[in-house]
This record gives sequence, C-alpha cells and structure tokens, in this order.
Amino acid sequence: MFNTKRLDLAIKFATKAHEGQYRKTEKISYISHPLTVALYLTDALKDADFPEKTKENMVVAAILHDVWEDTDHDLNDIEEAFGKDVRNLVEWASEPDKTKTWQERKQHTIDAVKHAPIEAKYIVCADKTHNLTSIMNDYEKMGDEIWKSFRMDVKSQEWYFREVAKSLVYSLEHPPEFFVQYQKLVDESFKRIKE
Repeated sequence: MFNTKRLDLAIKFATKAHEGQYRKTEKISYISHPLTVALYLTDALKDADFPEKTKENMVVAAILHDVWEDTDHDLNDIEEAFGKDVRNLVEWASEPDKTKTWQERKQHTIDAVKHAPIEAKYIVCADKTHNLTSIMNDYEKMGDEIWKSFRMDVKSQEWYFREVAKSLVYSLEHPPEFFVQYQKLVDESFKRIKE
C-alpha cells in the first residue's frame, strides 16, 4: 500500500510548481498531465514485479517528472523532499537542457531511454502514452490544425514517438505489456493521421 501522505505531498509540490502553466492545445491546467501520467503508471504497475516501495517511488516521480524540466525547482529540491531514488527517476525521465534545439532534446531522450533503468522506462512510457493520447484526442477535434501548436510537424512527431517506442524495448528480452501497448498506440495513431 502506498504512503498516501507522501503522494499527497508530491501532488501539492507539483501543483504549486506548475501553477500558471497550461497544456499546449487547450487551456487546461498543466498539472492534469503529470497526474494522468501517475494514473496510467499506477494501472500499469498493478501486475508488475517491483517491490511496493519502488512502485511508490515510481508514482511519486511520475507526478514530479516535469518539475525539474519545466519549473524553477532543481533536482536537489526534489531529492530533499522525496529522496534520492525519486530524484534519479525524475532525472532519467526529463530533458536536462531546454536551450538545445527540439531535435537535440528529443534525441537525448531517445538515447537516454535506451539505457535507462526499467523503472524510469515505465515513467517515460506513461508520459508518452498520455502525450500521444492527448494529441490524438485533439486531432479528432482540430484535424491538421493541431500541428500548429507544436514546434515540429507531424513527420517529426511520428519519428520521435516511434524512436521512443524502440528505446523502451531496447535490450529487453520480454518487454512489459505496457510498452507493447504503447507501440500499438503509436502505430494506430499515425495510421489514422495518414488516412
């Protein structure tokens, strides 16, 4: 059973950190993203073979996964509040340098995920699953107009989501079903866009 007090602290920490931030296409509070990622991850971890404390750290890190990347907080703030394990997971799941180009940042993620611990791969998978699901929901409403909300076109977006899918399963003999489902989501999503 997760320490609900710790989860509550993580939610409050992330909510304050992301205050005033919104998702790309709709004026929805940004905190909806890390909370949804944490829900996806919690569901994926039901049958996963990790100790309960590890699962809890993964969910806490999912809630905080964009704090270092997108707010004024640094990794030391996260470690001080939630411990070294959570800090490390957030570091694996984040883009460290926002001054780099979109291509450089995404390539860094693709390369990092290849060699990330399986716990971090789960967080990245939940993150990308929610990002792509959100894009597809908006695509249904907006059509190709949606790509104007992003820095790169649909071809670049497809490249990124597909490469992340490859990195998630890299060197895994038996990838978790969660990763397999993400690959299916990528395939189905970009097939729909091309129709």
